[in-house]
Parts: sequence; structure tokens; C-alpha cells
Amino acid sequence: MKRVVVCPNCGTVSEIDEAEVGDDWLACLPLPAEIAAVPAGKIHMVTGAVLYVDGKGNKLSRQDYINKYAIDPEPIWEAIQAYRGRPKTFKLGNK
Repeated sequence: MKRVVVCPNCGTVSEIDEAEVGDDWLACLPLPAEIAAVPAGKIHMVTGAVLYVDGKGNKLSRQDYINKYAIDPEPIWEAIQAYRGRPKTFKLGNK
């Protein structure tokens, strides 16, 4: 019999075979707090709002990020972009 399970750490949905696995299925390891605090992305919304994505995929405003992790994500994100050597913005098309 197949069963659908959700990983409590990452949220990935998996289908497992209970005949082979039983109740003891392997979940992901929890993400260390210091890794989760590193910004993984920055989203500029059409409304003008800017959201930062943490290591767990949560989208937070700058102030919410500071409240949650006690660090400002903007200088860290700028350092990541400089390290990657990528421009901060890009244009689509010829405009």
C-alpha cells in the first residue's frame, strides 16, 4: 500500500510503499540555523515591496528578516551578488 508523506523539515511530498518502509521513513535532516539565516534570494514585487528569501524558502520583508534572524539581509545579499559576479538587475528584451 502506498502512502503520501510530507517531510517535516523541507516540505517535500513523497510517496512511500508501506510494505517496504513501514512507519519509519527517512526525512531530511533539519537545516542548521546559521545556514537558514543566510539570504537565498531577493524578490522585487510589482507593488514595489522587496522580499528576502531565507535558507528555508520563507519570504520575509527586510524588517521581518531582521526581527527573525537579528541580521540585516541587504548587505549579505549584496556580498553574495558581488561574489557571484552577477549584476543586480537585468533587462528582458531590447527595452
